[in-house]
Amino acid sequence: MSYNGSGLFQIDSTGQPVAANTLIQESVFNALTADLATGLSTAIAKDGQTTITANLPMAGYRHTGVGNASARTMYAAAGQVQDGSLCYGTVGGTADVITLTLTPAITAYAAGQKFAFISSGANTTAVTLNVNSVGAKDVTRHGTTALTAGNIASGMVCVVVYDGTRFQLIGPVGVQLSGNNTWTGNNTWTGTQTFQDISTSGNVGIGTTSPGAKLDVAGNIRLSAASPNIEFNNGGGMIYGPTGHTLAFATGGGPSTPTERMRINSSGNVGIGTSSPSDFGGANLQVQNSNIGSILWSNGTYTGQLLASAAAEVTIGSRSNHPLRFGTNDTERMRIDSSGNVLVTTAAGLGYGTGAGGTVTQSTSKSTGVTLNKPTGQIMMHNQDMTPSARIVFQVNNSLVAATDTVVVTCQYSLMNYTVEAGQVAAGSFYVAIKNNTAGTLVGETPVINFAIIKGATT
Repeated sequence: MSYNGSGLFQIDSTGQPVAANTLIQESVFNALTADLATGLSTAIAKDGQTTITANLPMAGYRHTGVGNASARTMYAAAGQVQDGSLCYGTVGGTADVITLTLTPAITAYAAGQKFAFISSGANTTAVTLNVNSVGAKDVTRHGTTALTAGNIASGMVCVVVYDGTRFQLIGPVGVQLSGNNTWTGNNTWTGTQTFQDISTSGNVGIGTTSPGAKLDVAGNIRLSAASPNIEFNNGGGMIYGPTGHTLAFATGGGPSTPTERMRINSSGNVGIGTSSPSDFGGANLQVQNSNIGSILWSNGTYTGQLLASAAAEVTIGSRSNHPLRFGTNDTERMRIDSSGNVLVTTAAGLGYGTGAGGTVTQSTSKSTGVTLNKPTGQIMMHNQDMTPSARIVFQVNNSLVAATDTVVVTCQYSLMNYTVEAGQVAAGSFYVAIKNNTAGTLVGETPVINFAIIKGATT
């Protein structure tokens, strides 16, 4: 009787299996019990009595409810590995002569061992580390370079790796620029490449061995905090990133409460006086103020202004005693001189453009009123006959006209035949009079009258 190599216990001793209604011999029964005893002795006892004699394949299963290892000969629980407690110890000694206690304790150093601890103070000279009283070893940086004062700051998380001879400090090290350190000439770190230089003038260079300012960086600078900022003159001015892909400029207030003056959002729009610059109408610049939003431009002598005031007004003008010019295609088309006169400076003329006007046709007679709510347009008159010297008046309803406006009318027909004039201008309407200047009857003609409203005022 034995195990078959796959964990199955086989009963195959002499006399097995027994037959029904037969006498079991003593030798058969004793052989069975001896085999069972051997099989049970081969199994693993749950109380830990059994000594394992071969590897135990787990077939993808795992031990559960595992306790934390308390000796180096025990396997670790996953929680111990995640928490780092096996290699994170209690610091003792001094800032320069450091002792470290690990649980479970190590009994010897081995190349590749990595330990972590929090320093109890800033080092003042070279540093040694003794783990579990195995022996003190030098702590170095960048290979075999001994630590100098300030390389380990107080409260700093230190990670060291044993290289077979010494512990090397991993990651950046602190540099103390005062106290016991005297800097002469340029100081270069990070092996054969220049990482940072501090010159005799106190200038710091990153990527350069000849810094020309207090901080001279040859390359790019990245600020990756949640809301990074560059502060000038102890809070007097600041450039910062309030949100993702946004750049803001502030004066006063400091990093905690900056007084924002200008912002460039993620779309490239610039806002002055607003943190949410609009791109309305394709605009890239928005100037906003609770009372007056204004932009001034000047060459030192002439000053122009674009202004939006609290009185619901928008102003474009010259702040100096000089003309304001308007142009297209780099050519002046119109100007307002320093006396306020509006001058058209090209042969193109002055008037309404396409889209401002409209047309209307009289429906019944030449005296029938019409409605056309446009500042300019044409009135196609009825073909009613006009007797010699006849004068006909009709009303034009127009919501754009005011009593203070001037209405200009002309007739496209021969001046010898007709005379036209406008009058009785009121809010919402005006009248047009047309006269037959001839001695005969004008039969079936449809004169076309052009009109234009010129806005007026009394104050």
